[in-house]
Amino acid sequence: MPSKPKVVLRILALLTALEALGALLAVGLSVSTYSLVKDRFGSDYPHFGEIYMALVLANVLIIGLLFVSAFLLWRLQRRGLFLLILTLGIELVYLIGLMGALLSHESAITAELMGVGLRVLILQILTAYPLMAVVLLVLAYRYLGIPARARQ
Repeated sequence: MPSKPKVVLRILALLTALEALGALLAVGLSVSTYSLVKDRFGSDYPHFGEIYMALVLANVLIIGLLFVSAFLLWRLQRRGLFLLILTLGIELVYLIGLMGALLSHESAITAELMGVGLRVLILQILTAYPLMAVVLLVLAYRYLGIPARARQ
């Protein structure tokens, strides 16, 4: 593999791994504060705990996808590029779905659930990771060439 795509893929792998590690720490904070938050909202909202943990699980799945794509990118595999694009798309759909579902209600519990649900995405937005990832993805595909369809 030529050196330009190798450098781009390795930089993208490092950025993705750092974002996933930071997101893992943020989600760990969500899990560690679960009992405090449940005591505050659990009595008024009986399904609060299940929704809270479902949002934490969704964040963990996104983090897992980020780690796998970082690993594949570090090994210079094209599948890592596709998986990262897929992960960013899933994050966008998750963001739109969560905001649509939770912004229809205005309460303290909605704010708490938004904070838990968007913990990974807020970190990515603050560090401008999606923008950097898209730029590096475009560069990687430019250097590697977009795969052509197999001839039949």
